[in-house]
Formats: sequence, structure tokens, C-alpha cells
Amino acid sequence: MWVLYIFYIVGWLAIAFAKVPWLLDVGRLLLGFSNGIAGYLLPVYLAEITPKNLRGRFTAGVQMMAILGLSTMYIVGPFINWRILALIGIIPSLVQLPLLIYIPESPRWLVNVGREEEFETVLRSLRGKKANVFEEAASIKDYTDSLKRLSGGGMLDLFQPKYYHSLIIGIGLKVLQHSGGSNAYTYYSGVIFTSAGLSKYVGLSTLAVIQMITAIVGASLIDKFGRRALLLVSSAGLCFGSFLTGISFLLQGHHLWSEEARILALISIWM
Repeated sequence: MWVLYIFYIVGWLAIAFAKVPWLLDVGRLLLGFSNGIAGYLLPVYLAEITPKNLRGRFTAGVQMMAILGLSTMYIVGPFINWRILALIGIIPSLVQLPLLIYIPESPRWLVNVGREEEFETVLRSLRGKKANVFEEAASIKDYTDSLKRLSGGGMLDLFQPKYYHSLIIGIGLKVLQHSGGSNAYTYYSGVIFTSAGLSKYVGLSTLAVIQMITAIVGASLIDKFGRRALLLVSSAGLCFGSFLTGISFLLQGHHLWSEEARILALISIWM
């Protein structure tokens, strides 16, 4: 995490003070690299330190905070210079960097590397001094031992036939998430709102509110309805929204049903 936050700070500084295009590219590359690590590391860390009954909500909270930050930029972005926004982006990393001293190591990682005395101390500090952690500690140790016995090889073992199904689901979901249009909507939502004849600021503000509401609702429902059900609903919504966006631009390109095409664009991006 130390490396992660340092990369964030350097990346934002490169963007904020860039005088040549290549420095913007370097800053964006550092931020993209950091986001890639954070997207994997933070949910895993939270899942390993939280109790089983709260795990889903805590890991969903990572995405909720990301949406909250993005929504905030939607609201304040039109009024603040992009260099100032880049400097503002440094603040969370500067706050979190010294706080890393107080963050405990993952109990599962401690067991995995053989630091069992420290593991029990950390687990007790996470659950509370009066909590009975013996059952959970035994479960973590059994799971780690089983994992070591089953995974004696390296990364290439993932490509064994028995893992194909899980591997395709895991990688496929991530690929489809990024190729399904979510990033395009993030970057070009302002253009879509303008093409729909709506004020860019009004459109982005309403989008921010909708995103925050859905993030909160999703985080509260994830343990009740399960990951698969929410994933199916959100994927269906993204597919339908992308379809409506395509139809909208097709109609506008052929100068057909201009008013209806604008409405379709608004509905699609709000989905």
C-alpha cells in the first residue's frame, strides 16, 4: 500500500504540473497502474480482515467510495480548473499514507507466512478484546493449510482444466465490465448530455446523485440477495443502456426522431 499511495501522489503531481503532453501520459500511466493494484488489493484486504457476516458490505464499500469520489468530481468538476482537481486528488493519499502505520496486517497473510503468534494478536485486535476468536482462528488456519496442500505449484497451475470454469468467470467478468461501456460513459457522459440538449452540469449532477443512491442500495443488498443476482441485474441494465445509447446516436446521425433520440440518450446514461 505504501507503493500504491506514492504512485498516486507522483501521478497526480505529474498531471497537475505538466507542461508537455508526455508528462500527462506518465501521470495517467502511474494512476492507471495504481488503480489496477487498488482494484485487486483493497477488496481482498478488507475481505481478509472483516467478519464473515459483514464481508460483503465492506468489500462493496470500496466500490461505493469510488463512486462517491467520481460523483463528487461530476458535481465540482465544471467549476474547478483541471490542474486544481489533480492537486485535490493528492489529498486522500497524503492523509492515508501516514495512517498506514496503524493498519494491521492481514491475519490470513500472517498465517500463510508462519507468523502465528502475531496472527492471533491481530485477529483479536480486529474482533475486540472480549471476542472469542478461537473458532475463527482455527478456521483460518485450516483453510490456509488446505490451500497450501492444494496449490503446491505456481501461477501456471491456474490454467489446469479443473480451473477453467472459475478462471473464465473471474477474468471474463472483469473484461466484460470494462468492454461493456462503463468507462466510455464515465469519460463521455458530458458529451452525451450535451447531445441530448441538456445542460452538462445538470446532467452530471443528476448522474452523480443516481450513482450514489444505487451504490448505497447495492451495498446494503449484497448480503441479502447475493452477488450473482445483483450482478445479473446490473449487467442487464448496462447492456440495455448501451443499446439505447447506440440507437440514440444512430437516429441522430440520420436526423430521425431528434427529440426521441435525445430522450433515449438521457435514459441510457442514467441507467
